[in-house]
Amino acid sequence: MGKVINGIVVDNQLFCEYHKFRNGEKFDINIIRQLFHFYKKRIVSNIKQYEDNKVELPANLKVEMAHAGLRRQSLEDLAENCTLYKIILSVTRNDFPYINIMDDRQRLENNYAASFDMGETRKFAVRHLCSMCLHAKKIVLYDKYFSKNENNIDLLKKILPKKKLEIVYSSIEDEHIDMLKQWCADFVFTKNPSMPNRHDRYMVIDDKLEIILTSGFDHLNDDRGDFTYIVRYVQHSRF
Repeated sequence: MGKVINGIVVDNQLFCEYHKFRNGEKFDINIIRQLFHFYKKRIVSNIKQYEDNKVELPANLKVEMAHAGLRRQSLEDLAENCTLYKIILSVTRNDFPYINIMDDRQRLENNYAASFDMGETRKFAVRHLCSMCLHAKKIVLYDKYFSKNENNIDLLKKILPKKKLEIVYSSIEDEHIDMLKQWCADFVFTKNPSMPNRHDRYMVIDDKLEIILTSGFDHLNDDRGDFTYIVRYVQHSRF
């Protein structure tokens, strides 16, 4: 096995469509748009895929591929043995390792995420969350441990816009709700105790943007632990 490459494999239909796009030929804009949504660093191919699809292969690239061992393996072998992500992007198949980029029901997503190790400042995360909340009309907050740390109230004051805003929650203590109401009288709080019990913590903005806080508001507010947040577009809120 040769060097493992930071990139993804595409099936033959996507491979041809991509090269039509690159060569200035007529291409399917919806397919290319979805391809670039899932794109990671580079497309990993081999000599066989170029030859099978009659796509011109420059001599210097052919030599480079041969030297890297990217010769005549199947697409499945190429993905498994030569790439980090082990997947093949497709417009028709959704049987692993194939990922149908045109099917909204398939499970794999390409989302924004930021990770912070212990001791790293979270200023970027706070600013990003603040910006995403700025024009919100409704925000769902789910963190069953939120009220165990009163510092989380000050954190919310940094993140939430001081304006008319519906805030749906499940487990924030009444005294902390009162503190937030004193800070902004335009906040409207709706308690929903029937929210399903979950391990991760969430902010959902206008039922369209879901932010997963993997270790909760506590670690967003305290750099003694690691912290990651994931931002994903959703068509329907899970809450």
